[in-house]
Amino acid sequence: MSNSRSDDKEQQRFWNEFRIGVLAVVAIALLFLGVRFLQGVPLFGNTYTVVAQFESAD
Repeated sequence: MSNSRSDDKEQQRFWNEFRIGVLAVVAIALLFLGVRFLQGVPLFGNTYTVVAQFESAD
């Protein structure tokens, strides 16, 4: 009987740790997307730089 309880506790601990891990991954992804959104950068697209040279600034 105590072996069954021990197995139940191990399984419950595994699922608790799994949920915390998934929550951490989701939180990091949301943080990354939030920072990109607040910077005005496209969330899932690449950006590129455009360079222009002018002879005069007038």
